[in-house]
Amino acid sequence: IFGRILRDFSLRDGNEAVNGLGSAGTTAINVIIHRTGFCWSNGVGDSALYLIKENEDIKPLILDSNLETNTTNLIRLKRKSPLKNGETILLEEGDVLVGVTDHIAEYIEHDRDNLKNLVSNFKKSNITRKHEYWQEIFDDVSAYHTKNDDMTIFIYVHGSKNIPFETTTYGFSNGKYIFEDSEYVELEKEYYYNKNDRKGIKRIKNHGIASNLRIIEDRLSNSVWHDFIPKYKIKKTSDGYILVMEHLGEEYIRLDKLIEESDLAGLENVIAILDNIEMKMKENEISHGDFSPTNIMIHKKSFKFKLIDLNTLFIHGCIPHDELGHKGLFGEESMPCIPSIYTHLFPLRALKISIEIMISILKNQEAEIGRECFNISNDEEYLLEKGDLKNYFLSKEDDLDLHVNNLKAKFPNIDVEQIKLQLSKLRLSEI
Repeated sequence: IFGRILRDFSLRDGNEAVNGLGSAGTTAINVIIHRTGFCWSNGVGDSALYLIKENEDIKPLILDSNLETNTTNLIRLKRKSPLKNGETILLEEGDVLVGVTDHIAEYIEHDRDNLKNLVSNFKKSNITRKHEYWQEIFDDVSAYHTKNDDMTIFIYVHGSKNIPFETTTYGFSNGKYIFEDSEYVELEKEYYYNKNDRKGIKRIKNHGIASNLRIIEDRLSNSVWHDFIPKYKIKKTSDGYILVMEHLGEEYIRLDKLIEESDLAGLENVIAILDNIEMKMKENEISHGDFSPTNIMIHKKSFKFKLIDLNTLFIHGCIPHDELGHKGLFGEESMPCIPSIYTHLFPLRALKISIEIMISILKNQEAEIGRECFNISNDEEYLLEKGDLKNYFLSKEDDLDLHVNNLKAKFPNIDVEQIKLQLSKLRLSEI
């Protein structure tokens, strides 16, 4: 299913899954557990996840009694599939997660005591590691049913080695944040900065986002910090978190503004910048869930880039966030918005097509600079119609001529071969 392709699979596994998509099942249970101790879960189809805490009742995390009314188009099959929305929780040492699908889920829901029986020996690793132990459980469950179906069960016991959050305090007075003995004034919505210290701060209320940022911070701190990510620290407060980051000064320009001000040579340089962004993010296996020119800063002299809006940074294992991206380009109305190290590729390449169209317009002397072609800041679909986005994503080679002709009807002087090449890179198989 596409959700798992985009988030968890290797490229090879993804290609195999796409080729066999017609026969793909729609039962899945996804659990992501951070070393921060936060756990996110989600289930599709006849699946369930249970939390067992010491001396407490069993808590179902993603069991939903209204399965038939909750459907998702994240699963791109011929029919919509039931989706059970999970939640983000903080695990404590000794907590046990039990995930099950299909027959076993039905077996447990018939009588919750069955779950206790299933996991009665889960801490006796010598028993649970033996094939015979699980074979006996599956035989018992099978005997309970009169039909055939698949059965999956996993058991996870949480340990104690969580990555700690550094704690801090802050104050707010007269429209300013007082943080670590410095004043921060508002620059834009929910972002405050101190020009002298070249620092910015942003409050984070969602512990899933904070957990992602803490994991990424830990990985970057233990290696070479990627120069395209502003240096930051995520700190815990009494009512949430504070993101403290490097503030980019006047030597940087936002990419959308650079595009608008660029002549022909400048736009050709933008293409090179986008190629570099794609290469760097691939090399470092990092993505951004809200990729757009408004979230990319370019150094005016070196043309090196930095990503901003760090809420949606993503590496393998991050908890899925609620950011839907830009609906016209990458959102619920067009593509599956699932965090992945590939998430940024579609909007990046779609933007590249728009720059190629701009270059064609300037070469034909119909304009002199980018803003005279169209407004890249406001037109977040970058000329690609909402209804076409899914078609580009799922298109086959035979469909490309139709897509190119549609764009040529709007822009008669485009470089057809270049546009066809760029459109081909928007397909799922290429991403």
